[in-house]
Amino acid sequence: MDDIFWPSFFQAKDALFSALRNQHRPHCAHILFNPPGRHHAIQSKTTTLISSLLEHEHEVEVIHEPISQHRAAAEMSLRPIGALPSETIRHIVLHTVEGLHDRRQILRLSHVSKLWRETVLGISALFTGANWNR
Repeated sequence: MDDIFWPSFFQAKDALFSALRNQHRPHCAHILFNPPGRHHAIQSKTTTLISSLLEHEHEVEVIHEPISQHRAAAEMSLRPIGALPSETIRHIVLHTVEGLHDRRQILRLSHVSKLWRETVLGISALFTGANWNR
């Protein structure tokens, strides 16, 4: 994400949090503690509130996912092992494993990192032809 967006993001975040802190939170009156004549009104108001909160939660989740992906990519860029593309890892694995019966080496390579595990598990020939009962 370009650094030019961060000041606007922080300003908007501060404004949102300030508004949420200063807002008088509506008290959700429990339906059983009110007269039967008010049950429908309270139920409608509470249902609307729940719907609104679910919508806001979804908006936060939509923002959270790309930020998490950017963070994970940044963390991986600090690790030399994370700089390798999957295709390169695939070539390393296929070059390192001495035949389909090299179970120990297959397992070692799958424990290097999450990316390596996903790549090793994606090479179906390592698992379909291997004698795992030995």
